[in-house]
Amino acid sequence: MLTPKHMIAGLALSLTVGTASAATISYSSGPFNASLNIFVDDFGNSSTSSPVNVTGLQQFNPALGTLTGVTFDVTAGSFTWNADLFGQPSTGAIFDGEYQTSIQADLGYTTGLSTIVIEGISDQINLFCSGDETMGDGCFDSIGNALDYTFNSFTVARTLGDFAIADLVGTGNVPNLRMDINLFNSSFVANSGLDFIEVSGLADITNANVQVTYQYTSAVPVPAAAWLFASGLIGLAGVAKRKR
Repeated sequence: MLTPKHMIAGLALSLTVGTASAATISYSSGPFNASLNIFVDDFGNSSTSSPVNVTGLQQFNPALGTLTGVTFDVTAGSFTWNADLFGQPSTGAIFDGEYQTSIQADLGYTTGLSTIVIEGISDQINLFCSGDETMGDGCFDSIGNALDYTFNSFTVARTLGDFAIADLVGTGNVPNLRMDINLFNSSFVANSGLDFIEVSGLADITNANVQVTYQYTSAVPVPAAAWLFASGLIGLAGVAKRKR
C-alpha cells in the first residue's frame, strides 16, 4: 500500500531532481566604429594594420544554468576604403585599369596562438585606378568616389569545442573577439601597363555590431504550491504516526 511516507519520499525526490528546460539569452556589443589600414601585396595577399577588437559582449553567467551552444550575429556596417595603387610600370609611368577583388568581413576568435575564423561574408568589388604610379594615385568606384560598401549581416552557430569555455562563461565580457577585413582573388586588368601592383589605404567601418546568443539548459524552479503540498503530506504523516 502507498503510505504517506512513500508519497513524501517520492515527492522529495522529484523536488530535488526537478527537470531541465532549454533557453536562450542574447547580448549585444552595441554599435562601434573603427579604422584600419588594408594592404594587398603583388601576390594578392591581404593584411590589415590591426584587427578591430570587439568589446562589451557579455559572458554567459553560470548561475543561469549549463551552456550548450553559442551563436553570433554580425553586422559589419558601412565600409569605406580610400585605396591607393602602386606598381612597376611596364610601358611608362602612367597606369590605367580596373582593380578587381573580393572583399570579406570576418569575425575571429583568438585563444593562445590559434585563431578561429567564426564566419565571413564576401562580395566581388571593382575599383577603377589611374594616375602616376610613383605618386600612389587612387582607385575609385564607378562614379569616382572612394569605395563605399555595406556588408549584409551574417549569422553562425559554433560548437563549444571551438572556444575556451573560460572565455565564454563568467560575469564579465568575452575576451579575444576581433573583426577583420580581408581581400582575396585580387587582380589588375591594365589598359596601360603595370607589371605588378600593391594596393593600400585606410578603411573606415561604421555602425558595426556583434550580438551573441547563448543556448543553455536551466533547472525548472519548483512552484511554491508543490512545497505547500509537501508540507501538508509531512503533517499528515505525523498525524498518522501518532494515531498508531
